[in-house]
Amino acid sequence: MSAPSTHQSEGSPFYTITELYEANEKKIGINTLRGWARVGRIKTVRVGRKYLIPKSELLRLSELAEGQERL
Repeated sequence: MSAPSTHQSEGSPFYTITELYEANEKKIGINTLRGWARVGRIKTVRVGRKYLIPKSELLRLSELAEGQERL
């Protein structure tokens, strides 16, 4: 019997923090994303110890990252 896959399916409406980091082209650091998830700065759904982030947050984070680049 094989171990269950931990990778999110492409049809899932959520990203893991690592998937969000990669989808955001690494503009915002992974540790920053983890901290923001922990304190509620980004929308998350908590499943056990894992944070799942709605795909809609990617657009908001992209806009946030662009704003930081202009500073």
